[in-house]
Amino acid sequence: TMLVRSWNASISRHWLSTRLAPDGYVAEAGQSWKLVRNPTTAELPNMRLLFECGVTQSNGRMQHTMISSERTCGQAPTQSSVPHLPLGPVGYLYTQPAANRIALYSCSVAGGLDHIVSSQASCENQSVVELLGYAPS
Repeated sequence: TMLVRSWNASISRHWLSTRLAPDGYVAEAGQSWKLVRNPTTAELPNMRLLFECGVTQSNGRMQHTMISSERTCGQAPTQSSVPHLPLGPVGYLYTQPAANRIALYSCSVAGGLDHIVSSQASCENQSVVELLGYAPS
């Protein structure tokens, strides 16, 4: 399963998903990573399941997606107005570095107006939200 980072220049937003991006989004060259879809029982204790989250605008429409290690997308389940809509699991990453693994980070852009996943520890000069884990290379 491939996690793909796509960009929509007309609205300056990213889309992160293992599914096809909506119309207007174009996959960014070199910005896709392999996720583990079905880890073995032996691998599972050393893996983290990731989730796709839709980030909504004040009108309730989804404007971009982000990837989180939290099933609730970083939101308390009791919140009445949840700006991050859980869209489901996308795959697993390893929790430990090793040869042939790439670190992946969840990054906040422009104070949360957008999000990206990056293999750069600096989050491409954006804010690091979390180390998601290590993808097979």
